[in-house]
Amino acid sequence: MAKVKINNNIKSNYDTYKVLVEGGKTILVSPIVVDQTKSNHKTIKEKVVQAKHESLEKDLEFVVQIKADDPTDFKFKLKCPAFDNSYFFRYDSAGACHRNSGLDVPIDQQRVPTPHFHKFMQTGEEIAYKTEVLKDQKQAEVLEDVSLCIAHFCTESNTKGNSADTPEIEVQSPGTLPFVYESDIDPLSGINF
Repeated sequence: MAKVKINNNIKSNYDTYKVLVEGGKTILVSPIVVDQTKSNHKTIKEKVVQAKHESLEKDLEFVVQIKADDPTDFKFKLKCPAFDNSYFFRYDSAGACHRNSGLDVPIDQQRVPTPHFHKFMQTGEEIAYKTEVLKDQKQAEVLEDVSLCIAHFCTESNTKGNSADTPEIEVQSPGTLPFVYESDIDPLSGINF
């Protein structure tokens, strides 16, 4: 059996961790334009934006990571660098199953396939879990769209956008200019053929 990893900082400061997770959070940027390549993984697009907590005087980061060749493979992460170097709450849309091996549940219930959320227990152990929405196959398929799934993440993590309930996410290739299509402008007006 694999050794369970323990986050000792979260274990020692679990009351602060609970406030981080349960308290209201605001993502300060919208739309979030995912336009950077992750430095150590060239096939992942990434964007890190600032967020704030309603009651803690600590800066937060909201991270979006999207696999370049599979837009249904993405992650949302909330981090508080002043509290811990690791994320304190995460969502994985795809990838490997997580095994909750340290919990007192039957072995056949320890495996949690994606999509799922991650959080930490009072013991400092990271666990994965599914919400009722993610347990419903039809609803989970709808949430394969990053721009729709952000709303579910915000609900589960008690997070909102700065000017709206849910921040928008736009995906762009690095170096691409964001052009807006305006349908009421004729690009050929004034040109004689």
